[in-house]
Amino acid sequence: MSGGAAIGPNRPTPVSAAGIFDPVNGCIHYDTKLPFSIAGNQFLVRSDTADEGVAKTVAATIASQAIFQTYEKGLGITSLLQPGENTLPTAGGVHPFPIFIDPNLDPDLDGAFAHVCEHPSWGALVVSATINTQDELVATADHELFHAAQFALLGELTTPGPNWWYEATAVAAEAWFGSKSSTGYDNAVIHHPEKPMDAFSPGGLHPYGAYRFVQWLLGSAGKPSGAGWSFLRDSIEQVKALGPTAGVDAAIAGFNGSTLADDVGTFWADHTNPRPKFGATAPLESIAI
Repeated sequence: MSGGAAIGPNRPTPVSAAGIFDPVNGCIHYDTKLPFSIAGNQFLVRSDTADEGVAKTVAATIASQAIFQTYEKGLGITSLLQPGENTLPTAGGVHPFPIFIDPNLDPDLDGAFAHVCEHPSWGALVVSATINTQDELVATADHELFHAAQFALLGELTTPGPNWWYEATAVAAEAWFGSKSSTGYDNAVIHHPEKPMDAFSPGGLHPYGAYRFVQWLLGSAGKPSGAGWSFLRDSIEQVKALGPTAGVDAAIAGFNGSTLADDVGTFWADHTNPRPKFGATAPLESIAI
């Protein structure tokens, strides 16, 4: 399956043909000349005529799942719009978040959230026009818009260091809305207990598979509780201040009084059980000492 990511220091820029997404500069062209558009509550999807069906599906998915409202309420943010985007023309009195359907997106990506080439403080989303399953379209919208929410909370489009936590939480968000796509990343973590939970390598899937650890921390594969949302908000802000691993450790201390190291250890201990809480059993052995 293909992945999706925020483009920036978190992920190497993919290589693809020229399109709405610019692979050289890691940005999205604000293309208002695309012939088809469909507006929703707070967003506007644009595409070529040939990709009209994908645009309609993405718009319907976002609207039916109330993704914007869920993220905004949960994280306590006013809008997914990035700094300066409130100067955009309004649709129905609301400034629309720009979403584009890109037929030339790198085949290794289903979508990407990045800054607008012409307006670096703005954020936008591209979704691949070649996605051919409903579940992948749902997962892509859920994932990339969670990146938009992360950065709307922070008020900027960059974060320090290779950010495994922002990818893990964005994949966890896919499952909140019922997508099964995230399970395709399970083996990247469950089959590699020798790797640190914060392992990050260019093009690697380990940060995506770490969504199982996010679920374990929250105690649910569904939408977070109030305390869970508060933890996620705190973790995003702590990661900005301290970096991915130290920031998550600090957020965990405030959430359950534990540490990242201890919770990772307990997570792996759970995976020696015949039925772990989240994900399959791992290749670990319990040794009596």
